[in-house]
Amino acid sequence: ALRLSEQMMEVAQTKFGIRNAGVLLVANLTATIYLQLGRWQDAESLLRPLLDHDDPIYGDLSQQYISKMMLGQALLGQQKFAEAEPWLLDGFQGLPENRWRVPPCFPLYDHYGNPIALDRCESPSRIAEAIKQVVDFYRAWHEAQPDAGYDAKVESWRVKLDDEIGFWEN
Repeated sequence: ALRLSEQMMEVAQTKFGIRNAGVLLVANLTATIYLQLGRWQDAESLLRPLLDHDDPIYGDLSQQYISKMMLGQALLGQQKFAEAEPWLLDGFQGLPENRWRVPPCFPLYDHYGNPIALDRCESPSRIAEAIKQVVDFYRAWHEAQPDAGYDAKVESWRVKLDDEIGFWEN
């Protein structure tokens, strides 16, 4: 799956350039695989050029927010906590306001009907999954720097997670 995704990314960038909504979608797929493999630097070098600008050139902003969250995860995997935080938080901030445009969590299947673990969430929505990622981020930062007060951020984000899960249960 990774090799195919990398080939798709190369073709998309060649055909459409780096700043294109379709390229971003393929980049998100490729970055998801990199993150699952623990290839943090590969995910960062793929996503950063697509996101290091301010103008919203992408038609589907939810994909841009997801990309920002993934860049934050890539930086977290490299223990770059201070650099990861604004990407994670900026990515998260755009998701709730676009709640109904954010794709749901669901497993992808190959043409034989076998699940492919590329788009699997443990929570009832991508937004809940994004909040869980922020909770996990602050938990990791707290473990790395126990006296810095990140445990309070863990708890405040856990409340947001409970609220989001409650949204889907009601």
